[in-house]
This record gives sequence, C-alpha cells and structure tokens, in this order.
Amino acid sequence: MFFDSIALVSTDNKTWFTHIRALMHQTGFKHTRRFPKDPGALSRFGSGPLPFVFIDAATSADKVRHDFAMVRTHAELQVRFLPIIVLSETRAAQTILSYLDLGCDDIVTMPLTGAALLERLKRQVGHVRHYFQTETYFGPDRRQNERGRPGSTDARGRGNHYFSHFTIERSPRRGISIIDTEVHHPAIEQVLLPV
Repeated sequence: MFFDSIALVSTDNKTWFTHIRALMHQTGFKHTRRFPKDPGALSRFGSGPLPFVFIDAATSADKVRHDFAMVRTHAELQVRFLPIIVLSETRAAQTILSYLDLGCDDIVTMPLTGAALLERLKRQVGHVRHYFQTETYFGPDRRQNERGRPGSTDARGRGNHYFSHFTIERSPRRGISIIDTEVHHPAIEQVLLPV
C-alpha cells in the first residue's frame, strides 16, 4: 500500500533510526530517509506519492517543535498536510496532549509490529479529513479531544476569531488533494450578516 511513499524519520538516535527503518520496511515503505534539516527540501514532497513524517518522541523538545513547525508552517500549503505520526514509548496524558497541540495526526505507542503500524497508517489515507488553521494552531480537527479539557479552546477558533477550515484527502500514490477551503473572518461576517 505504501510502496511508493517515503517515510521521513526525525530522531537523534542512530540505533533507533535503524530499528524504525526495519519497521517501515515491514510496513511496506520502499524508502526511509532522515527528516530534512532544510525547509526547502520539503518542497519536493508537496506533490507525487505521499510521504509520512515520523517523529521520535524521545528526541529533544526543541527539535520536535522545530520539525513540527517546518511541516505545519511550510510556505507550500500541500506540505502542511503531510501526515505526522509521533512514535512514543509513553501513554502519559500530558505528553499526548502536547503532541495534539502541535498538530500531529496520530500518536503510536512503541513497540509495535509492522502490521499494527500499517493498520494505523491506513487511517490517514483514502477518506476526507478536516484541518483547521488559527493564529496558534494548524492541524487536524481536534474538537473531539478538546471537550472537557480545562482551559482548552475549540480547534476551529469559534466565536470572534479568524480560522480557516480545509477539507483534504490523502492517497499513497497521488499525494494530497485539497477539496475545499473555508475562511471564517468574524469582522467581515458581522458586516455581511443581517442583524
């Protein structure tokens, strides 16, 4: 299924990279590469077969934030929708929430088999997905995860806040298709909507 896709792995650990490369091969990836250091290198992944970004949760917090930002704030819109999967050895709630806030698509607890990872990755392709962009967030629709969270705000930035809603679909062979874009701008809507 992911034979044409590329696995881009962000880690500081050479041994772990070797282990993950073997896991990616079991999952069906033909190519596994290190995550690039230069944002310009991501531009070539905006079209063609779908690359997946895998981030090692044991990597330094600064590098994790940097790599997320490289994808989610990239100059090319297509690149911003690359699936980001965090590989973690912990299920701690605070850790999971921090990755959700960064805009990850999934968090997978290690260790796991190639078959188990394949089932998780299949969730990222072949159907419509919704992404939101606010002043502080770009990533998948997280409203279902926000309910009941103290101090949380809606991922869409409801109310008097600007947000954009993107409807996308991913294909392992064709990459990312942006189906629809909706911009919510409260100042304009207040002028246009009847009172």
